[in-house]
Amino acid sequence: MRVRCAALILQALLGSAFFTTAAAGAHPHARTGFLVGFGTGLGTVQNDLIPGYWHGTGIALAADFRLGWALRPDLTVGYESAAVWGDLGFCSVHTAGVTYYPRNVGFYVRAGAGFGVVTNDRVVLLPKVAPPDGRRGLEGRESAASNRRGVGFLGAVGYEFRLTRRFALAPQANWIFVGVGPDRIHTRAKCFATQLNWYW
Repeated sequence: MRVRCAALILQALLGSAFFTTAAAGAHPHARTGFLVGFGTGLGTVQNDLIPGYWHGTGIALAADFRLGWALRPDLTVGYESAAVWGDLGFCSVHTAGVTYYPRNVGFYVRAGAGFGVVTNDRVVLLPKVAPPDGRRGLEGRESAASNRRGVGFLGAVGYEFRLTRRFALAPQANWIFVGVGPDRIHTRAKCFATQLNWYW
């Protein structure tokens, strides 16, 4: 409950800043040189910690951070990261990412690949598939607390609203995937975040 309240309050503050500043007038998109950005929001996360079992889907606080360089006005590269944490544990991805702005306007798509970290407390897992009639299926089982690392992927779609010539606010949807080991253990997350970006 505290996680959700904190995220909603922060989202409201960011939204208020956007509407009050954007009303002053539109600014052209100028993406040159160094950039830095961060954001926060809410999302959902699903953990598949043991093959054949899962831990459901829960609401989580989301955050992201980026640091990079604008190769040209419609293309940026750099470090792109995102994280979600809540009742189901913590998940983060750290990637080398590319962001493309078609026609050099506000809309953009982002993709990144790198590594991810998944941290879980001791939880009770449920079978993915219900047992057929007359047959004994998988029963619920408990997983130990864990801290795993594996391959990580990040995707995002959003739109940048220019508040000033070098400052932008960007609502976006994030998709996160972390795969660990040969047992197909993985965590999936999706979230909506409001990001603040500065360009120099």
